[in-house]
Amino acid sequence: MVFLEPKEILFVASDGNYCTIHLEKNKKLVVTKKLKEVNELLPEEHFFRIHNSFIINLHKIKEFLKTDGYVILENNHKIPVSRQKKSAFLEKL
Repeated sequence: MVFLEPKEILFVASDGNYCTIHLEKNKKLVVTKKLKEVNELLPEEHFFRIHNSFIINLHKIKEFLKTDGYVILENNHKIPVSRQKKSAFLEKL
């Protein structure tokens, strides 16, 4: 069992019945939970499900490319913003 601080998590990526939690310092953690289950465990004030396959830490956003529909995180990962979630995401910011 691993306990994580929200500030350690950059984003979570779905892979079917598994999720990869991307942490600071290029560390990764694979969990046997669906993205929906992981999303329910994360605090809403820190995280947002930006796409069907991704949850991001709102405090780790470096840049939002509105015309391209992507978020750039502190580690320079480029995460897509789904059209369905874009307005809710902008309200969160």
